[in-house]
Amino acid sequence: MKPLHDELMKTNHRVLWYIPDRIKDNCPFYNDVESTNSIVELYNFQSDAIFVPGNEVPHYLRGLKVQIFHGLAGEKKGHFRIREYFDLYLTQGPYFTSRFKQLASKHRNFEVIETGWCKLDTLYSNHENFLLEKREILSKSGIVNLCSGGKG
Repeated sequence: MKPLHDELMKTNHRVLWYIPDRIKDNCPFYNDVESTNSIVELYNFQSDAIFVPGNEVPHYLRGLKVQIFHGLAGEKKGHFRIREYFDLYLTQGPYFTSRFKQLASKHRNFEVIETGWCKLDTLYSNHENFLLEKREILSKSGIVNLCSGGKG
């Protein structure tokens, strides 16, 4: 969700995260984002859209309800179960998109857009840093990267 947050902030949108107390210590950017653990505060925020990396969202919260998938595997039981919570599904690839578009034709109360998986954005935006770190580790360990002739 952080890449989406960063894009919204670049375009001057206000973003409020709902982070329950039980997980805040495991959230690596908890101190870097505006957040609440209060459903009342979330309700009063009056959002235009709510992006959810899970399967449920309270119906009484204002805003377009958008599910963003938080994994690449679709074999999880209930992955394609429509719970009537969401107005829009942002899918991570062709397999998921086609399945959800079939379900959209049947249910007729939500849209589907294939966007990719924003969790992977960090890999692409930091690609050069990861390559440098990889080279340093390989150099220190004496291992030669055989896949790219020692260049990658």
